[in-house]
Amino acid sequence: MILLMVLSGCQNKAKSIRVTVIDDQENSFAYGVETRKDTLVEALYDVQKSLGLSFEMDEDVITVINGLKADEDSRWVLTVNGEESDAKPMDIPVNDGDDILFTYVSEKKEEVPEQKPETPEIPEAPITPVTPETKPEENQDTNEAQWQIYTDYTQVLDKGEDEIFYEGIKDLTGVSYEPVRVLATRLVSGMNFVYLAKGSKAGTGDDVAYYVIVVYRDTDNSCEAKSVNKLEVPNIMTKKNTEENDFTAMLTIKEYDKKVTLPKGIKESFEKAAKSLTGVSYEPLQVLAARVGDGTDYMALCLGKTVSDKPKSDIYLMNWHEDSQGNCTINSLDPVDLNYYTAGE
Repeated sequence: MILLMVLSGCQNKAKSIRVTVIDDQENSFAYGVETRKDTLVEALYDVQKSLGLSFEMDEDVITVINGLKADEDSRWVLTVNGEESDAKPMDIPVNDGDDILFTYVSEKKEEVPEQKPETPEIPEAPITPVTPETKPEENQDTNEAQWQIYTDYTQVLDKGEDEIFYEGIKDLTGVSYEPVRVLATRLVSGMNFVYLAKGSKAGTGDDVAYYVIVVYRDTDNSCEAKSVNKLEVPNIMTKKNTEENDFTAMLTIKEYDKKVTLPKGIKESFEKAAKSLTGVSYEPLQVLAARVGDGTDYMALCLGKTVSDKPKSDIYLMNWHEDSQGNCTINSLDPVDLNYYTAGE
C-alpha cells in the first residue's frame, strides 16, 4: 500500500512545460504552464484551461490551433525539444522542462510565371571595370533592436500603458490578468511591451500567480499579446540557466502589487543583502515570493545598473536570506532573459 501511494505521488508530480505556437503570419505565442498530466494532449487541455490556447483534433491529429485550421495545402508541424515529431499527441509523454513547438506550415506551391530569356545587349565599346569603394563592415549589433529597460519606477503604469495591456489581452480566456508594471520595451516595426502582471483563475480569483506578458503594438496602434509566461516560482528563466534553478523549495506568493516602494522591513533587508555587491547598483522592483522557516527567504525582481559613465541596465532575479539575527546574505543573483519571454522574436 505504501509503495502504491509513493508511485501515485510520483506520477502526479507537477511538471513545468513551455508551449509555443507560430501562426501563418509568423507571429509567436508562448505559454508557460505547470501540469500534472502524463501526455501532451492532456497537458494541452491544461494550457487551454489556464492560458486560453485553443485547439481541435481530427482522427488523433491536431488540425486547428487558436482558430487557424490546417487544410490540404498546410499542416501544423510538431517539434518536441528541438526535434520534429510525427507521433500522435496522446502518445507523446510529458516531462518537466519540455519545450513544445507548433508551427503552421503552408505547402502550397507558388506558380512561377514563365520568363523569356533576354537577349543581352552588346556594348559598342569595351567597358573599363570600376572597383567600388570599400566600406567598413557595419556592426550588426548597432542595427538590431535592443531592449530598453525601464529605469524610472516613480510611477508604476501610466494610462497609455494600461490601455495597451488590456487591448492586447482582450482575446485571452481562462485567466484574469492585471498589469503590475512595464519592465522593458523594444522598438521593431511597432513596439513590444514586456509587462509583469498578476493573474488569477477567471471568475474565482483562485490560483494567484505572476506572469510575464509581451504585448505588441503595431504602427496602426493595434495591440496583440505575443506571449504569456507564468512565473513558476522558483523555475524563473534567467540568462544564467534556462533549464534548472538552484532554488528548489516553493515559496508563498506575497502581495506587494502596484507599490512604488517596498515595505520598510523588506527594503532594509534587501539593502543589507546588496551592500556587499560592487560594480552594479540594484533597486528592488517587485517581491515575487517569501518563505518563512529558519529565518526568511525572499525572491524579487530587481533593476540593476552598472556603475559607470554610461550605465547599462538589466532586470535581475535576486534571492536572499535573512536570519533570525537580521543578517542578510544573497543566495543567487541572475539577469532575467527577456528574449525567452518573447518566444524568440
